[in-house]
Amino acid sequence: MVLRLFSDDSVYAPPIADARPSTGENRVDTGEHRLGTIVRLTPPSSPADLVLRFGTRLPTTDNVQGLGRDQTDFFGSFGGRARWGVIEVAGEAGIAILSTRLDRPEQVDALLYAARMGWWHHRFSLWVGAVGQHDTRRAPELRGLEDLAEGRLVGELGRERRIRITLVRGWTRESVGLGVVVEGGVRFR
Repeated sequence: MVLRLFSDDSVYAPPIADARPSTGENRVDTGEHRLGTIVRLTPPSSPADLVLRFGTRLPTTDNVQGLGRDQTDFFGSFGGRARWGVIEVAGEAGIAILSTRLDRPEQVDALLYAARMGWWHHRFSLWVGAVGQHDTRRAPELRGLEDLAEGRLVGELGRERRIRITLVRGWTRESVGLGVVVEGGVRFR
């Protein structure tokens, strides 16, 4: 994520971990960088794909702004995908090791999950999906590491050069209520 802009119109709790209190001014900060890879576990000729995905989230944010945790996280998951003509179904499950901004606990191990179903054309794709994370501890949720769950409706145009628009609807208290994500990308071979 390149840039985060946030306007805090109301506050439900005082800030933690050195974040500045609300002043009525917009908060502006850079986003984190995510580095990861996907290892295909099935041959290219297989009718279904099985993959191992892992990576890290490297912080570039400033704790004072309160738009990130300035902590490094790790994630790993197994996933699968199957296609029948232009229809695709995919799912993924794994674990994330999320660093906290507290002395205890220093980390939270969260279960990750994702599922999607979509229609794929060589120039346009449309799919619906669900993603989330669940804290495995039997303790109150920690701010910044709460359980998250959201549904997504995604449209993507192009392959080598692409634009993706995602409509997001959160299902948990801390998930985004309703939002739009606009992404662009270039695929290098």
